[in-house]
Amino acid sequence: MLAFVVRRLLLMLPSLLGITFVTFLFADLAPSDRAAIELSRLESQGELAQGTERESLLRAMRVRYGTHDAVTGEPLGLVQRYGNWMQGLASGDWGSRAPGQPAVGASIREALPATLLLGLASALLALAYGIPRGVALGMRAGNRVDRLAAAGSMAALAMPEFLLATVLLLAFGGAGLQWVPSTGWSPGRGVSPAGLVLPVLSLAIPLALVVTRFVREAVRRARTAPFAVALEGFGIEPAHVRQRMLHHASAPVATLVGGFVPMLVGGSIVVESVYAMEGLGRLAWSAAMGQDTAMVMALTLLVGTATLLGTTLSDVLQRALDPRAGATS
Repeated sequence: MLAFVVRRLLLMLPSLLGITFVTFLFADLAPSDRAAIELSRLESQGELAQGTERESLLRAMRVRYGTHDAVTGEPLGLVQRYGNWMQGLASGDWGSRAPGQPAVGASIREALPATLLLGLASALLALAYGIPRGVALGMRAGNRVDRLAAAGSMAALAMPEFLLATVLLLAFGGAGLQWVPSTGWSPGRGVSPAGLVLPVLSLAIPLALVVTRFVREAVRRARTAPFAVALEGFGIEPAHVRQRMLHHASAPVATLVGGFVPMLVGGSIVVESVYAMEGLGRLAWSAAMGQDTAMVMALTLLVGTATLLGTTLSDVLQRALDPRAGATS
């Protein structure tokens, strides 16, 4: 097992290189000059001193953003700029942002607590509901209750996350019942922890439905497996048969862990925007809209690392629960 974990961790390095390079490539394909956009903004807001030479300032800003060579002023190639970003990352430099904006690391540290609390609470709530509900439906697969639950789950999953978040906001906060704050909780904003209720529900409900369907299918397959039929035929106590089926179904359920991270990250972008939470999701959206390449790359590296670690954890859990998984790889 230790050798497997070490091998998977080493394989993360080329995966992260591929993820960050592709992100860097797509950011480079944007048909705009970030330095020129920033300079135009400063001019429109009257923040440039009189007599400032536009071309020299534009060149300095391009060098600051790493798109041009500091000596010759010539544009740098994609591979060279990516290599410079990697060198800066190795020395603790996450890249330059627009003047007046905090450093990349400071912004991430400030936004991380809200997203971590939102994601952890949503994942725990989804598991607490989805696992026992999926087990109950899997044990009665095919009956009327199971069919109604499956139809309801499909209808609920078809609802976009922003629509679900908006409905919850209008119903229980804001102009609705006003049971909880309509603004999501973030550190230092003076909002009570109750501000997490609606964001957590908005993120947990779709995830809980996915967990329920996954667990239900795993239990249904285990219930109809030959070993379960044989145990029932031998007159084994139903409680023991149920325990064996749950253990048999637990291995595929472990694969859900690896899929939690991208689902939570994608959902947090929507949820944090709807509830005005100052988390990583909203930070990522603002960075993408503002062409903040340094922030986009830092968040891509952070989320990519978390996703790969989650996938590795799910594989380790699956091997621990079902040794046959290790024998086939």
